[in-house]
Amino acid sequence: MSEIQSSLRIAIDLTPLRVGGANGGAKVLILTLIKQFQKLAPHHHFVLLTAPWNHSEIKEYETHNTECLLIPNLTETPKQPKARLLSKLIQKIRNKISIKLIDSLNQSTLLTKHNINLLFCPFSAPTYAEKGIPVVAIAYDLQHLDYKFFFTPQEQQHRTKFIAELLRKSQKIICISDFTRQSFIKYFQTPSEKFAVIPISIHERLTKLNENIVKENLINLGLAERKYIFYPANYWPHKNHRMLLTAYGIYKKHLPDGLDLVFTGALEDEQNQLKEILKVMGLSKNVKFLGYLNEEALTSVWQGCECLVFPSLYEGFGIPVLEAMAFGKPVLSSNAASLPEVGGDAVIYFDPRKPDEIASCLLSISSNSLLIEELVNQGYQRLKLFDGQKMADEYLNIFETVALNHPTSIQTSISGIYDDGWSAPEFSISIEPGSPGRTLEILLETPAFFPAAKARITLQTKGKKSCYTCIRAASQKIVWPVSSTGEEITVQILPSFQPSQLNLNSDQRQLGVMVRDCRLKLADGESISILALESVV
Repeated sequence: MSEIQSSLRIAIDLTPLRVGGANGGAKVLILTLIKQFQKLAPHHHFVLLTAPWNHSEIKEYETHNTECLLIPNLTETPKQPKARLLSKLIQKIRNKISIKLIDSLNQSTLLTKHNINLLFCPFSAPTYAEKGIPVVAIAYDLQHLDYKFFFTPQEQQHRTKFIAELLRKSQKIICISDFTRQSFIKYFQTPSEKFAVIPISIHERLTKLNENIVKENLINLGLAERKYIFYPANYWPHKNHRMLLTAYGIYKKHLPDGLDLVFTGALEDEQNQLKEILKVMGLSKNVKFLGYLNEEALTSVWQGCECLVFPSLYEGFGIPVLEAMAFGKPVLSSNAASLPEVGGDAVIYFDPRKPDEIASCLLSISSNSLLIEELVNQGYQRLKLFDGQKMADEYLNIFETVALNHPTSIQTSISGIYDDGWSAPEFSISIEPGSPGRTLEILLETPAFFPAAKARITLQTKGKKSCYTCIRAASQKIVWPVSSTGEEITVQILPSFQPSQLNLNSDQRQLGVMVRDCRLKLADGESISILALESVV
């Protein structure tokens, strides 16, 4: 193992993570991975980027090789009306969670300051990506392209732009299924080597409980005397709860004394709508809503159920399919998207758009003990393909390979400048090695509405620091001698300001000064515009 592999500092962006169940299976995957990383890679150091709403929960994961880093300037806005986004994760990030970054460019050197070798984005969004630091991200699905009718044209455009940003900034994208990988290749014509497929293997975290504990938990949940079908899923449209209720109504007409139905999920508004439907159907007493459950309660519900029904229209993976197999429960599943890839031949499949077909499967499982035994045994065999430690090892191998192969030499670039020329309160300039006698020339300007009489501008490298001033409604040219070995220069502006707070307009960015020009001048008089190389938003 190389030196860089044996001592990586890996940042993991957990800022979108929510307390409770709003992140669905993604949260479970990520927290399980962190525990595995800590155990399997004690030689690496993990920096967990947290937000004010989750810092105290994530801080419990700190160990000798794991620390939390709270990100400032993150605010939480009220709930918005929910529509399905690019994936279950992006929905929670953009709509349900509605994280608002006041100015992500304020964090443009965050990773560099903490000597990070690689950024891991388990919620897909490469929010804190920096020049020179490789990015590995998880991609879950492309539902907005496969099920366009769940989205407005504006939503589709936004999510496609988001994916383009993910593809641009990530060195490697880990897909949770080959179905997801093929979707990326199909819609974005991306080279296949950009992707890796690592199936989700987190079912092992749920271990069987003592029967007395299970019985007590089921009594507390109101399930002690009930035989029931289980469907653990949040109430998003693609989870297809309404079609399942239609199918369940057909099932109950054929088998009035048949199994009850149990749901778990964290979205109250949608849950209440389903309860109203059940009142009309006359089935309220047969369907139980348990809300978000902790692991012990969830394990008890799994141990107590008769089978899993999984009628989802779209899944990037389908974690409950493996969980049911691990608890020795037969699985009835939709044949859509990635689900056959996960369940293989250990599942009874149905068309999730046909309630009669779903009802027929429910009836078959209610009266055929030989079929149940066969499915359970096939499920145990299927599980041998999914191993949690192997999953975590594959992630770590990708981290190490990407970090090792990422170019470490400085390349001339600038980051922290908006398309309209405004800078963030701090921005950075990288100058690659070159001939002696070069200078960096920066032309800065403060507008007449700048909140102070002058701006203080500090340029700093590892071995050099200089301060300048730029008077309000004036410009300042800075000439900085550049080393032949290359330089990483940080530029800080004080004070910064937010136009909306000055009642200038609705612009909520935190701004520094206008960067009118930034160029590298060679000893022979030739110059190269660094701003023309890349404008970073």
